[in-house]
Amino acid sequence: MRHLAIALAVLGAAGMGQAHASSQKPLFSYTHKSTAMTLSILKGAYDKHGDRYERPKSGMMFDLKYVRIANRSGQTRTFNPLNISELDNKGKLRESTFFLPSYYHPMLGLLHLRAHQSKTGWVGFQISTKSTYVDVYWNDDYTLSSPQHIGRFKLH
Repeated sequence: MRHLAIALAVLGAAGMGQAHASSQKPLFSYTHKSTAMTLSILKGAYDKHGDRYERPKSGMMFDLKYVRIANRSGQTRTFNPLNISELDNKGKLRESTFFLPSYYHPMLGLLHLRAHQSKTGWVGFQISTKSTYVDVYWNDDYTLSSPQHIGRFKLH
């Protein structure tokens, strides 16, 4: 049964193409007024097992967000997924990681988005399996005066 759940998760993650995701209504969205960059969270998932290459540490699980970053300005802008973080219900801050199971594809890396360009992909974290919710924050390190709260996700 566990293998069936993992297979369905793999098929769901692999089947989420950019064309489909761009029309999907976001769960949460934030637009930074001075940069005109919009971060939208399209869906969330968690994975307690990983794959043969990337497994969560003991007592941890992968918490993943499928996001769209859109540059609505008239100039090239940079996006770094390491500027997204999560704060769990125990107050533990988690930074994003590039080490995710391979079926969460595409993963977002450092992006240089041309004017009016957008990209979608996965951003992931390792969080405690005992976490009941996480708050997602975005801090672009140079224009946001403090991290911006994007939304709260219940996990179990």
